Amino acid sequence: MINLLERVKAGHEAAGSVLGERSGDLLEWREVTGQIASFCLSRPAAEAVRSRRPFSRPEPIALQQDLADELKPAGDADQWPPLADVGPALELVTQPPPVRLEGPDLVHVAGVAEQLDELRRYFLADRTRFPLWGEAAVQMSDFSGLSGAIRRALDRDGSILDSASPLLARLRRQVSEQEKSVRQEIGRVMTRARASGWTTADEVTLRGDRYCLPLRSGDSRRVEGIIHDRSATGATLFVEPAQVVRLSNELTAARLEIAAEEARIIFELNRAVEQAAAPFAAACELMVLLDTVRAPL
Repeated sequence: MINLLERVKAGHEAAGSVLGERSGDLLEWREVTGQIASFCLSRPAAEAVRSRRPFSRPEPIALQQDLADELKPAGDADQWPPLADVGPALELVTQPPPVRLEGPDLVHVAGVAEQLDELRRYFLADRTRFPLWGEAAVQMSDFSGLSGAIRRALDRDGSILDSASPLLARLRRQVSEQEKSVRQEIGRVMTRARASGWTTADEVTLRGDRYCLPLRSGDSRRVEGIIHDRSATGATLFVEPAQVVRLSNELTAARLEIAAEEARIIFELNRAVEQAAAPFAAACELMVLLDTVRAPL
């Protein structure tokens, strides 16, 4: 828990009854908060500013002023704390469990986790200048474990890397070798079929994920195997040679193992995100608070 967020939340909950609708219109309160919101980086921060109401007690006013006063010297020196749009990531991690993020979303979460860690380090590096923000940074979690796990498993586009697990690397090498064996075997049979006049095609074809020979219907029995399809005219049958069937079955089995291992990896990464969801959301809310305090400065 980050105590600063609780203090800010309590102040906002106590506000709201001071300003009536007519008084708000006279003060152009919506216009003022709308203009400040336009300087926010993230949508949650902008929404928070637009929904803000005047404080009814001096304590939350003083707190907001103290937070702004800590930031202003850094801003005047153009050394603002690192700020990021955490809105999309916050939505991802706060959805009802179980969390089920795909690769690109996980990479996005990793990027935001790294930005949150950067913010934490910024305030911890000079707590004398940022006593309030620094205290909040102490209570933030370190997300390097989460971001590191995602970065080791996924590339920048969210695709699973061979290095995600030793088993996955081995299975992918096996599939690559098996695909080569299947192509070589089907190539040999295709060469014989062309030489014998059983086909006029130049290349083998795929039916589903199976390599087939496009044979003349009258010659299809000359190649023992499984008929997977036929042409619209019925003149051509697509036959998977028997000697290729076993190799293709082994290839399919290896691909299924890959799919299972990839699903396990994504599941484990989602579980890591789910376990970190509460502190991650709190850190994102602190980033949103920073966005709202910085906006009018």
